[in-house]
Amino acid sequence: MVSTFGAPLMALLALVTILTLFAVLLLAQRLRPVERAEVEEVAELSDLDVTIDNVGLVVDAIARTRLWRTVGVLVAVAGCVGWVVVVAMREQRLTFELAFLLWGLIGYWAGSVVAELRTAQTDPGDGPRTASLERRELTDYVGSWAAVWPRRLGLAGAIAGALALATGSRDPWVIGFGLGAAAISVAGLVVAQYVLERSRPDLAPDVAAADDAVRSRSLHAIGGATVGIGIWAASIAVAGAILTLAARAVGDDPSVVLAGEAQLLGGLYALVLVVFCVVLPITGFVVGRRLGRRPFPVRRRDSVVEAPA
Repeated sequence: MVSTFGAPLMALLALVTILTLFAVLLLAQRLRPVERAEVEEVAELSDLDVTIDNVGLVVDAIARTRLWRTVGVLVAVAGCVGWVVVVAMREQRLTFELAFLLWGLIGYWAGSVVAELRTAQTDPGDGPRTASLERRELTDYVGSWAAVWPRRLGLAGAIAGALALATGSRDPWVIGFGLGAAAISVAGLVVAQYVLERSRPDLAPDVAAADDAVRSRSLHAIGGATVGIGIWAASIAVAGAILTLAARAVGDDPSVVLAGEAQLLGGLYALVLVVFCVVLPITGFVVGRRLGRRPFPVRRRDSVVEAPA
């Protein structure tokens, strides 16, 4: 949505002030001490029995992930605000794009990844590092969607981007979204595998259960954001491929197209833009958030053996 204005500096000042206050309030709210209700929510979602020995691990994980996800979103918001400022000063118009939601989701995803890397560097106990006797599977901690849908969306985006390029498209956004869908799919699966294989000290059963819950919570957040971004990127790439093929069907001289065919092509363009560039991206944002918040009880508690130092 774009609106022109006569006083860009005043409008920008108001916008930046509001967003700055929002960011400060959000950061202050997210940096507050972990509350009992948050621990109880994790316990309920993961079917975890909270004990005096494992509650510290849960609290630490909540605080860490909350911090880094917030930082990721705030960095994304700051980048979007910077873009708005540059466009406003250069073109004398205030621009808000649907893609800002995508960048917010990317910031959340990046924050989740950083939080998991930090978790891997923080031992939940003082015992020797251990590895699973039986290979951990993604479906032990999260639904099969976390493995299936990132691959499907990455493949769809890559094929659509390649098809658009092969049929004559030189739109960097179309090709970029196609490659982006593939890249985020690969990155998400790599990080998920890292989370699965993260070793841990030899822990008491209740602390090990809490560690499994934390692991599952991370996989849900990363997987949900990966799917959400993948839906968004793949849909834009598919839209570009469809419109490129339609333009190729018209040919280089649109004047020879019959009036009925021109109306049909115009309707196709409008339908594709609404469905693939508005409806599906918003759906991806909503789906990604919901998948990240689904219940995540761990299916089994596997045995462990001491890993070599």
